[in-house]
Amino acid sequence: AWGAPALALHERTCGIDRLGGTPDATAEARFDRWRSRYGPDGEQAFRRRLSDVGIDETALKRLLAEPPAALAARTHHPSWARRIEEAIRSAAIPPADTPVPTRWQEALAWPLRSLVATTVEWTVARLEAYRSTARLDVSSVAERFRVELNRRLVDLAAPAIVAELHAWRDGGRLRAADSRERFAEFVRQLATPAGLREFFTRYPVLARLLADAGQVEAEALVDTVARFAADRAAVVRVVLGGVDPGVLHAVTGGQGDPHQRGSAVRILRFANGARVIHKPRGIRASLRLAELVAWLNSAVPGLGLRTPVVCARDGYGWMEFVAPEPLRDTAAAATFYLRLGALLALLYVVHATDMHCENIIAVGDQPVVVDAETLFHPTMPVFDSTDPAVKVLTRSVVRTAMLPSAEGGTNGGVDTSAVAGVTGSTVLDWASPGTDQMRPAGRTRQPVEGPSRPRLAGQAIDPAAFRRDLLHGVRLGDDAA
Repeated sequence: AWGAPALALHERTCGIDRLGGTPDATAEARFDRWRSRYGPDGEQAFRRRLSDVGIDETALKRLLAEPPAALAARTHHPSWARRIEEAIRSAAIPPADTPVPTRWQEALAWPLRSLVATTVEWTVARLEAYRSTARLDVSSVAERFRVELNRRLVDLAAPAIVAELHAWRDGGRLRAADSRERFAEFVRQLATPAGLREFFTRYPVLARLLADAGQVEAEALVDTVARFAADRAAVVRVVLGGVDPGVLHAVTGGQGDPHQRGSAVRILRFANGARVIHKPRGIRASLRLAELVAWLNSAVPGLGLRTPVVCARDGYGWMEFVAPEPLRDTAAAATFYLRLGALLALLYVVHATDMHCENIIAVGDQPVVVDAETLFHPTMPVFDSTDPAVKVLTRSVVRTAMLPSAEGGTNGGVDTSAVAGVTGSTVLDWASPGTDQMRPAGRTRQPVEGPSRPRLAGQAIDPAAFRRDLLHGVRLGDDAA
């Protein structure tokens, strides 16, 4: 019954006709919290949500009153719960003479080691089928996967683990002499089968999230390798110019936003240093953009815009790895911004959006588009503004996301446009890490220079100095169109 509270609403409706009883005050309070999430004018939306899973308000109240044991008895035992239970059974009690890591990220990974290990084991068993056809170094790929999965699960679990640390400390369960020793004592006990069972019983939704996140990442890795095994000859011929890259020894994730059950862009790394991009969604838009760029190059003599080499497959594709390269001289910077201006004119004409600093790479004097999935994007209505200027902007070149624009937020703002070339991520900061006083200290935005900003002699170019070149390129592209 421990995992029953983590079942989603649609998973609880099986056998609902056998539910009886009258909702108590606790169920009524839960129902009120559900309803309040939809706001004072959300009655219709709330009823539609219930209708989508085939229940009404009365049935929801009965579900909310059902004890976890009764819910578990009438529903199937989910696969994610079985994976968590296997991780608990296989958890080894840390040897007394093995010190807890001093870095808090590594320390918090201790309780998750068994879950990571079982996920990696599942992955390796399936990767073995492609050892020959993909020329795969299974152990190397698995080790890289283990490191990335470890980091991912720690990020997900850290807030709950720290909350449990406080509960153990305040409950007098930690007896060590000082704050750091009590932190280590907590980590050591949490990593045991008993500690994990208690933790996951207290946080069943987190248990599901961790198990599902690991399984999704594992399946995505296996799918990527399986596709490469099937397409290896074509990838070598088309993307790598016929040069065999040797053994595939790493597949790294975390590139771009995840789609379709966690599928994301991945980089395949080979023994000879070559890299290839796997895109889990169709990339025929990149072929169409290449045709448009070829047309623009023919219409503007000497323009010479470059596009990446791609190998399109049904529903996915492979792309050459495009790495930033520095400029040779100031003249190359002028050429870069002229080409960027012509590219801006073209992308505006084909209603492209999302051409921010991570989707355009500065390769010497070439701005190279590496993500063309937003070509011919519809203009979305502006619901929250009656300002005519806002409506004009949504139909202007600003919509491409290539030109500088203010982007604010509660955690600070950055200009992620292709011209400004600043990206970054929001991270959770921790106070007193590695002690029993460890606590969240707010979120901060960490800006970093994006790959769309050209560099000369180690310094980022100031785009304002090449405004005329950019505008000249826009005029050239606009005249051609």
